[in-house]
Amino acid sequence: FCFPPTALMPRVAAAFVSFLTLSNWINAQSRRMPDVNYQTWIHIFMNLARYTLFASLTQTILAHITLDVCGRRTSRMLDYFARILMPVDFFGFVIVMSFTRGEAAVNTVAILADLNSPLLILLLLCGAWYYNQRLRHQLRTSPFELYNHGRSP
Repeated sequence: FCFPPTALMPRVAAAFVSFLTLSNWINAQSRRMPDVNYQTWIHIFMNLARYTLFASLTQTILAHITLDVCGRRTSRMLDYFARILMPVDFFGFVIVMSFTRGEAAVNTVAILADLNSPLLILLLLCGAWYYNQRLRHQLRTSPFELYNHGRSP
């Protein structure tokens, strides 16, 4: 997230190196754990971290595609929204996981962790689409007001 949406290669490289490092760590830790036939907190946490990092990588690609298709303003809005939403989502999920007790609750949290990243990406796409439609409507109805406020696409 430190690089602007126009700098696709540094963003993808940083996210991909992080993803590979996390995958190696997950594999090393999984080999050290006993084999059990139920979900554990650490397995859910490692999968959540992997899915969140994959969602970040996907968001980077979507921000670059949005830059080409919809324009710089929509791409920056998508990127800004993801910078806030993704960390809040991850830490909120970890807080919920820390209060989870019982096998049924842990299984529910595991299912929610699996669905978290696709829903997060869908939410970001819907937000970008809505923002782009709002900008287009403002350009059609009151273009001078839009440009005077410095919110041009």
